[in-house]
Amino acid sequence: KFRAIYQWGIIKMSKKMKIKLLPNGEIQMETIGVKGKKCLDYIEVLKVLHICGSTQPIIKDMATCGFDGISVEEAVDIPQAQKEIIEDNCVILGNISTSKTLLSGNSDEVKGDVKKAIDDGIDILAPSCGIAPNTPLNNIKAAISERNEYFNL
Repeated sequence: KFRAIYQWGIIKMSKKMKIKLLPNGEIQMETIGVKGKKCLDYIEVLKVLHICGSTQPIIKDMATCGFDGISVEEAVDIPQAQKEIIEDNCVILGNISTSKTLLSGNSDEVKGDVKKAIDDGIDILAPSCGIAPNTPLNNIKAAISERNEYFNL
């Protein structure tokens, strides 16, 4: 079953996916397939797909599943991912590490990751996954502050 969270006019859907590497080297994402696309047709707000882990090998597949955006973790090389989905109408969200940087890092490390993500061409700056309950509020504020400073907001 899909899990959907409606917040600020965006639905973020997460689903365990069965990913197959076919003999010809292609990647097949089975569980999003036809049923997933039918479900997506009925959702009239922006839709974001998040798959945990290093999704670099399946970025193109993620971008063509019918979602408006794909949420990626810090393991994804953003400039390479942008090259792979350049012709698709899909934005990339992420990839500030929720465990290494936001949870365990200091504000300077957070600011460094934010600047790198923006410099790399991330479309929407966001945590790479769910924010851990014990994440220091100062680190979240540091991410927002760095974003604002970067764009002179």
